[in-house]
Amino acid sequence: GCHTCAQQKGDHRSPAGLPNTLPTPSHLWSHVALDLVCGLPNSHGLNIILTIVDRFSKACHLKPLKSLPSSTVTAKL
Repeated sequence: GCHTCAQQKGDHRSPAGLPNTLPTPSHLWSHVALDLVCGLPNSHGLNIILTIVDRFSKACHLKPLKSLPSSTVTAKL
C-alpha cells in the first residue's frame, strides 16, 4: 500500500501484557539459565560455548562445544 494508507492503518494487535517474573530460586542449581555463544574462532575444533548460570548464586560454568547440541544433549550436559 501507499505511505498514507500505511500511516492511517490501525494496529490490530492486542496490547502487550505485563512481563512475568521468573520464580526466585531458593537453593543452588534449582534454577539455571542456559545460553549458547556461537560464531567464535575455531580452537582445537571447538567454536561454541554453552554457558550455564545458577540463578541463585550466579555461579557460571562454561562448556566448549564442537557443534550446536540438540535439546536432548543439552539436557544431559
